[in-house]
Amino acid sequence: MRKRLIPLVLAALLTTPYLVGPAYAWDSVGHMLVAYVAYQQLTPQAKTRANALVRMNPKYSEWVGWVPPNSTVAQKNMLVFMIAATWPDG
Repeated sequence: MRKRLIPLVLAALLTTPYLVGPAYAWDSVGHMLVAYVAYQQLTPQAKTRANALVRMNPKYSEWVGWVPPNSTVAQKNMLVFMIAATWPDG
């Protein structure tokens, strides 16, 4: 029992500075990656609703401008959803 406890205590002591160090928020890329994964998991009905909600944002026309012009409608909706995920930080 004691032989198992020593490595655990040592590991805890060595990693503690990393656990209580400064916390860094995600940047835009992190938010967009999570949004991409989330969008892939939505049902078609949920995607339709999410797309409608994103279109209500005042920045929607700006976001659409960032989407490549040769994108399909489905790609455009996904990309705008991903861009919208960064909006609360801006």
